[in-house]
Amino acid sequence: MFDGTGKYVPNDKAVNEAEYDYWVTYYRVIAENFVVPAWFIKLRDINLSYSLPDKWVNKMKVLSDITIGLYGRNLVTIVDKKNQFTDPEFSFTNTNGLGVSTTSQSPPVKQYGVTLSVNFK
Repeated sequence: MFDGTGKYVPNDKAVNEAEYDYWVTYYRVIAENFVVPAWFIKLRDINLSYSLPDKWVNKMKVLSDITIGLYGRNLVTIVDKKNQFTDPEFSFTNTNGLGVSTTSQSPPVKQYGVTLSVNFK
């Protein structure tokens, strides 16, 4: 085994079976040891759009409105510092197990995009 400087150090620390037994028998079966505060603040969806002025759009005889927009989804999620697990809305359960997840699910991703809306006369 190597220490933090890259120097080889023999692994001579014995594992105390009583400590391991405590973990297996008691600590991991007490649910409160794994409960974290579930509050969160999330910037889930933001849109910014701009409609072109009518004097520009009216020059094109077939159009009545043009709007250009930007959007973003799941941009920021702030959780309690004790919640190191996952997005609180990301869960495989439909009960109160918020944030309980498995490795077979993909977490929500950040999305960015541009929109163009054109209305014809």
